[in-house]
Order: sequence, then structure tokens, then C-alpha cells
Amino acid sequence: METRKRIKNYGPVGQSDNLDNHVFERIQFQEQKRLANTKSVIYKVTQELGDKEVPDQEPDHDWTARFFSSVQDVSSEEMQILWAKILAGQVERPDSTSLRTLSVLQEMDRNTAELFKKFCSMCIYMETRDGVYDGRVCSLGKKAGVNSLQSYGLNFMDLNRLHEYGLVISDYDSAMDYSISQQLKIKLSMPPSSSLPFRFQDIWWYLMPFNNKNQVPDFKIIGPSLSISGMELSRVVECKQVPEFKEKLWNFFQTKNLRMMESNITTIG
Repeated sequence: METRKRIKNYGPVGQSDNLDNHVFERIQFQEQKRLANTKSVIYKVTQELGDKEVPDQEPDHDWTARFFSSVQDVSSEEMQILWAKILAGQVERPDSTSLRTLSVLQEMDRNTAELFKKFCSMCIYMETRDGVYDGRVCSLGKKAGVNSLQSYGLNFMDLNRLHEYGLVISDYDSAMDYSISQQLKIKLSMPPSSSLPFRFQDIWWYLMPFNNKNQVPDFKIIGPSLSISGMELSRVVECKQVPEFKEKLWNFFQTKNLRMMESNITTIG
């Protein structure tokens, strides 16, 4: 009796004690649930795309098969939204998400997704029209591997979790040269060809030297970095405001004789 009671937690059990009937009902229940999940995601995709013009291109059938095989078992509203944004992005920009990234997303639970959202919300992104090629959280002059980001909800164990899910690389103190983001001109609406702004909190920024004459040479930003799959998934993550980290980031740049200047541009390329 206790065993039968526990089984009920995993799906409907018919009145009959016949095991074949239970198996059939369980399969039927599962297929109905999968169909509902798939329909829900497709509906969200149509909302995401709206009236946008999309390329008239034959879809990658292997990618499509993997996507729908995975999404049928996604019941969480939050995770369905992520999957819908991935498919919408793939329709708009074919090959924007790899099969590897689909596998990473398939393994992700809601708690990890929320942690990843926090990480992305604190990220600095360097990108071109072809996509993101660097995304990292600045460790503010300290070492993220020894909990320098703990007060912002990214302690060592949090970073380990993101790494285990394939979202960040293993070196939490890697570096990227951001010298190209330094801007000497006051007018920031039209960047010179030699400068490239970075994105933070969905706003484009330049780093302007205080004296507006001399750039800070070989300026590197050190901190935990997104993996390739992490960068692909970051495009569909909605950032949340982290004013306390933004203030600390602002102050960190000032210690390097740089200040963050918001650009008037809204997109790259």
C-alpha cells in the first residue's frame, strides 16, 4: 500500500490493480504533458517573434530534432521562456545556438538558471555584429576564486556550480584586454574605428581617461568568464538591476584613472 501511494506522486494510477493499466495510463499522462509543454513553448516563440521579418532559410533538421526532443520535458514557466527565446533567436539568426548549448540548457535547473541570470546581469560584454566574444564579471581588482564577489551573490561555490553546468570557464581569474574600449573624443554617438564600446546592464559604455589625452595602456579586466555556451545563452537572459555592483565597478575604473561614459549607440554593426 505504501509503495502504491508513492507511485501516485509520479502520475495517475487507475482504479485497477493491473500493472499494465497503470503503465498505459502513465505513458498517456506523460505524452499529454509533453504535448502541452511543446505547445506552450511554441506559443511563447510566436509572441517573441511577433511581426519580425526572419530569413527564409531551411532549418537545421538535426538542431530542430534536438530542440523539440528536449523541450517536451520542460514544464517550468521560467525555463520555457528561455527555450522559447533560444528558438526565436535561431529563427532570426540561424546557427546562433549550437547543439552543445542545447545540451547545457537541457541540464539546467531553475536554481542554476537564476544564478546564471545574476552572473549575466553583472557581466561586461565585448561583442561585434557577429556576436559576443567576451563576457566576464570584473573581480574588482581582487580574486574571484577567493570570494571577492561573495557579497554580490557569486561566491566560490556559486562559480563552481556555473562551471559544472558548462556556463563559465574554469579559470575564475582570467583576463581580457579592454584597451580598445577607451575613448578620447567627447562626442560618443559615432565611435572612431579604433574604439569598441562594451555592454553592461544593456547599455553601451566607453572608458574615458580622466585627462582625455592619454589612454591607459594594456588595460585588462580580470574575472570569471563565460564559456562559449554561456555566451550563446547570455543573449536570451533578461538582465536585472544590480546598482550596488555597478557603483563598485564605477569606483574600480576610477582607481585606474578611467570613468565609464555612456554611449548614444544602441547596437553594434
